[in-house]
Amino acid sequence: MIPTLSLSALSAGKFMFRAAGPRDAARYQRHRDDYYLFGVMLSGEQELSVDFRDITVKEHQAIIISPGQLHRPLGKISTEGFGIAFAPESLSDSDIALIDEYSLNPHPLSLGTEDFGSVNALYEILLSRGDKDTDVEFSIASAIKGIILQQIGISEKTCPGRYLRLVLDFRKLLKDNISKIKSPSEFASLLNVSGVYLNEAVKAVTGLSVSAYIISYVILCAKRKLAFTDLPAQEIAFTLGYDDYSYFSRLFRKQTGISPRAFRQRYLE
Repeated sequence: MIPTLSLSALSAGKFMFRAAGPRDAARYQRHRDDYYLFGVMLSGEQELSVDFRDITVKEHQAIIISPGQLHRPLGKISTEGFGIAFAPESLSDSDIALIDEYSLNPHPLSLGTEDFGSVNALYEILLSRGDKDTDVEFSIASAIKGIILQQIGISEKTCPGRYLRLVLDFRKLLKDNISKIKSPSEFASLLNVSGVYLNEAVKAVTGLSVSAYIISYVILCAKRKLAFTDLPAQEIAFTLGYDDYSYFSRLFRKQTGISPRAFRQRYLE
């Protein structure tokens, strides 16, 4: 099954810094982490698979991978870059809220000339200090994290802030109740808004209707369970609130083009 990397097994402190250069991507298995990973591409470009989506990160760009997201590099790695891992408890509530916003539409974050220069200079300082894990190194790493998070704040937003806050609340409810609630109107009632308003907000932020977003999240949860566990497909359907496996299998096939069992076989090959 898919392994989970723990920061406590990789570092004795609150964060971990690793420089990365050309290497063989084939030896990097699909995995998930229990920490937040901030990756920066210094030169070249690299294709990554993140939660079953292919994303290309180019030089002077960064990407943030949240705990639980399945990921691995694709193809040959001939780039230069680095990654900084932070334990969830070492991030502020505002940091995590900003990353939650970003995770609605994860994408490479472009660093402008000045910001990239600052990140590169801080990277060189971390590199020169070796494999240390003191408050000084943590402060330097946190400065890099802050510059990357700032790119989320300055990214173009095409929807009102009230929509964004509502969608983040909706997604938290969805995550906590995925096995029990599938009705858009029930979610709207729990959020004290009309179904029309919730649909308007979700569509403005994600491009999907509430119903389509619920289904897309169900399919993501199913894919993760198929990849991370050896639970039978029928049991996975049941844990996601579907007593009728035939219906769930048809839904999965409609969204992905293959059956749950075929997905597991193909993905784990």
